[in-house]
Amino acid sequence: MAIRHCVELGYHRSTKKYRASADSLTKEISKRCFWVAYDLDCVASFILGRPKGIPDNAIDVELPFDIDDENITFGGFLRPPRSSPGEPRTSMTGVIHVIKLRQLWSKISDNLYPNVFRLAGNDSHDSTLVEQLRQELEEWHSGAPDELDTSNASPFSVFDSPNWFHIAYDYSILLLYRPRITCSLATQGDLQKTQPIDAAFQICADASRDICQRYRRLYQARRRIQFTWGSLHILFLAGLTFNYCLWRSRRLRESTPQSVVVNTCMACTTLLVIIAERWSQASSYRDIFESLSERTINMMSGDNCNTQTDEMGFSPSAQVAELLAPLASNSGIDTDGLDWMNHDHNRARPPDVEPYAPFQEWIMGLDYVPSGGDPQWFTQELLNDMGEFATLSGNNG
Repeated sequence: MAIRHCVELGYHRSTKKYRASADSLTKEISKRCFWVAYDLDCVASFILGRPKGIPDNAIDVELPFDIDDENITFGGFLRPPRSSPGEPRTSMTGVIHVIKLRQLWSKISDNLYPNVFRLAGNDSHDSTLVEQLRQELEEWHSGAPDELDTSNASPFSVFDSPNWFHIAYDYSILLLYRPRITCSLATQGDLQKTQPIDAAFQICADASRDICQRYRRLYQARRRIQFTWGSLHILFLAGLTFNYCLWRSRRLRESTPQSVVVNTCMACTTLLVIIAERWSQASSYRDIFESLSERTINMMSGDNCNTQTDEMGFSPSAQVAELLAPLASNSGIDTDGLDWMNHDHNRARPPDVEPYAPFQEWIMGLDYVPSGGDPQWFTQELLNDMGEFATLSGNNG
C-alpha cells in the first residue's frame, strides 16, 4: 500500500522536472518517502515471492541527498550535501547505500527470477548475467561504510551495526546463486554444467555460514538485540541453505570439517530458540531447523539416516508427497511428478552433485517436525518451492 500511495502522489518521478517549484524540504521529504516505500516493497517481494509494486523503468526520482536532517530547511540547505567518500558520513550515508542494494536486488529479480518459471533457458546467458550482477554486488560491498552515524539509532537495532552490510552482502549472494543450486536436474547431467553448479554450492554454503555466525556474534555482543520478521527469514533461510548445499554436493561434504557444520548449525539453532522465546510464531521454524540440522550432523558423522518407514509403518516419502501435492496444486504445478520420490534413484549421476537420494532424505526431515496449529506462510512458501523442484525432477527423471 505504501508504494501505491507514493505512486499516486507522483513521488516516483523526478523532483527536478516535476517539483521544481517546491521548496527544498518538501522535495527531500518526498524523495525519502518514496525510497523507504521502495525498500520495503523490494524486501517483501523477495521474501513472499511476489511481483514488485513498481518496475524500475518507471522510476526517475533522484536519490535523497547525503545530508543530516538539521541541515535541511524550507529555504535550502544550511551546508552542502556530502559528495565524496572522504567527507564525514551523515545519518543518510547508510540509508543511501541500502537503497542502492535494493536497486541491485531489483535487477536480480528481473533477470534471474522471471514471473513465469522457465523449464529451459540459455545457460550461458544466465551465467553472464550472474557474473555481471556479482561484479556490481562486489562494487557495492567495497563501498559500504565502515562506520555509521548511529546517534539516533536504537541501541538494540541490527541496522546501526556495520555487520548489517556484511549480512546483506551474504544474503545477496544467496539471492544471486539460488537459481543455480536449485536448477533443473536435466542440466546437471552435463559435466560442463555440473562444475559451475558445484562451485555455486560452495559459494552459497560460505555465505550461509557467515550469516549464521555474524548474527550470533551480534547477539553475543549486545545480548538484547531486536530481531524482525525479516531477520528471522534471512537467518532461517541461511541455515536451510547451508544444510541443503551439504546434502546436494558430495565435494562440499568432503571438504567441510564436521566442526564447521556443528558450529554453524548450533549458531542458527541458538538464535532461532531465542527468537522463538520472544515470538511464539517462530517456534515452527525453530523445530524445522532443529530436525534438519540433527539429520545433517548425523549424516556428516557417518550415521545411518536412511530410515524407510516410521514407527507406524508409513513411508516418509509418501507422507511428504501427500503433503506437497495440495501445495503444488494450489500453485498450478503438475503434481504427477511428485512420485519421483518413489522411483529408483540409484541410477548413474554426476560424481559431485547428488540430486536424488540425499535430497530425498533432506526433504523427508520435514515429516518429523511437530506442527503446532495451522502451517505458517513461510513454511508453505518453502514447500511450494520444494514441490516445484520435485515436480521438475520427476518429469526429467
